[in-house]
Amino acid sequence: MMEGMVEGAGGALTPPNLCDECDEDEDEAAKEQPYSRTSNDDASQLRLCGTTCRGWGLGGELGDAAGLGRLLNCCEHSPFAAAVRAGYVERALLLYNASHTSPQGAGTLSAGTKLTPVEEDGEENDRGSVPAMLGTVAHALFEREMSVSMRHLLLLLAARAALPTAGSKAQLDAAQNACGARGWWPAGLTDVANGAERRTTIRWSEKAGLSNLPPFVYVCENVMVDVTPQWAAGAANGGCKCCKPLSKCGSGTKPVCTDTCRACRGKQQECGYACTCITSPVKCRNRKLQAGLVCPLKLEYFGPQKGWGVKACEFIKQGDFVIEYIGEVISHQEMERRSVACDEEDRYVFTLNGRGGAGKDRDKDGCYIDAHAVRNLAAFINFGCAPNLEPRRVRSLSGDKRLDRVAFYAKRDIEAGTELTYRRDADAVSKAKRSMIECKCGAGAVCMGFL
Repeated sequence: MMEGMVEGAGGALTPPNLCDECDEDEDEAAKEQPYSRTSNDDASQLRLCGTTCRGWGLGGELGDAAGLGRLLNCCEHSPFAAAVRAGYVERALLLYNASHTSPQGAGTLSAGTKLTPVEEDGEENDRGSVPAMLGTVAHALFEREMSVSMRHLLLLLAARAALPTAGSKAQLDAAQNACGARGWWPAGLTDVANGAERRTTIRWSEKAGLSNLPPFVYVCENVMVDVTPQWAAGAANGGCKCCKPLSKCGSGTKPVCTDTCRACRGKQQECGYACTCITSPVKCRNRKLQAGLVCPLKLEYFGPQKGWGVKACEFIKQGDFVIEYIGEVISHQEMERRSVACDEEDRYVFTLNGRGGAGKDRDKDGCYIDAHAVRNLAAFINFGCAPNLEPRRVRSLSGDKRLDRVAFYAKRDIEAGTELTYRRDADAVSKAKRSMIECKCGAGAVCMGFL
């Protein structure tokens, strides 16, 4: 694919900064726009084709989605809109985040812009409140054909745009309330991942009821917010050359890594783009995180005191990869901003590097995975004082040490039906280092009492 091009829903390549419907008279077009452009830099072209385009929207059957295009300040000719139409949830979120110079501005309307819901016929609605506006957008999205995860993402982005200073919980609650009687989770849900996991489905405990399942956007890979990966020297051309041909195993001739691969040792690094096994990545034994979730898991509700947790559906052997911790990758500054806006944020933040902790112990150069609003199933795994999972840091494909991935491996053999748990902080061995949140792990005498 040529640089600067984006693949549209129909497979066609669309330039990110061209628009066939642009008005030649820029000044006249600007006067007719009810919403003003937030910026005109290169980054904004990921969701805007240019200042002369008078059309807001996502294109195709989505159209303006009852004002969603104007709320997100995007046009249908942008790479972001193309990703939405194609159903690429992670790519759409990444492009939208990258189109803003700061995470606080992501989706924020320009100063003085009035929030006005728009009816299907284009007429303005006099119910100018945020709930009414989000409700109008939600109704339009339910009427369009799209995946559940994409509808969730667009509702979250709409809530973030309408409530830019609110915390994640308030934004998610607003998005959920906008769904009305239809609810955030569709009736008859059988797969929590909504089909996003290619190799397995994620079941859930029906006895809990969908009303108890919190709203979130399911993704299968980390999405950068205000962090840009830096390619380390040698990451792109320093791959392993220790792969053996499959012909020695009696099938094929393409190379594949074995357990003796230097990248495999200690499970601290996966094969990358420069490894010889890139010609047959599906066969490589050292691309487990890249392959995605394989182990069948079940989301279980343990009651109002403990909440949700995750159980194994099949036997898991000691040392096996179970699941990766997935969410939005944010900087220290963005983590602090989100923590101030929402008290629950810290419960879902995983420190990628630095010392972690609170206050002056925070590493201001650190990066974090925030799995509150955007996550996979790993965010539901509870802490435990006698854990059966062990979190390990795995080097990112770019080699950027700030952005190590977090993978959970089985610490011992795990029988089917067993709840999965991990230690909150391996260094929190004294009460002084632990939080004041009561532990509900049920580990008996070995339970430390607090998380």
